[in-house]
Amino acid sequence: MFRNIGRKIQNIAKIVFYIGAVISVLAGLIFLAAMIDEGEIPVGFLGGILIAAIGIFLSWICVLQLYAFGRITENTDEQVRLSEEILAVLKSGQAGGASAAADIAESAREETKRCLNCGAVLKESDLFCRECGTKVER
Repeated sequence: MFRNIGRKIQNIAKIVFYIGAVISVLAGLIFLAAMIDEGEIPVGFLGGILIAAIGIFLSWICVLQLYAFGRITENTDEQVRLSEEILAVLKSGQAGGASAAADIAESAREETKRCLNCGAVLKESDLFCRECGTKVER
């Protein structure tokens, strides 16, 4: 249930945006139809476009914070995982534990794969970018 919660939050934000955009377009079309019935075609056309555009923009603004929260959560999960690995090495009491922990941190920095198209962080198992859908080069 709580696995990959950051990605789930991002998907909910996308769904809410799409619903808001569809409602905005429908409101613009209803306004246009009402103005056509009254014989005000230019006013209806301009008003319908403005209603749709403003509604889509407001939907985007409303979900932007939720989407960003999902991204932060996803990145935080990765940082927690790396911190736990480093702590396990340090607690093991092995000689050179600090240098081994530094090696883990350095390798995590080096191994972070990014999408060549959008720069999103990729997991090793990803075949396609989760953000833009570009095929991952191996």
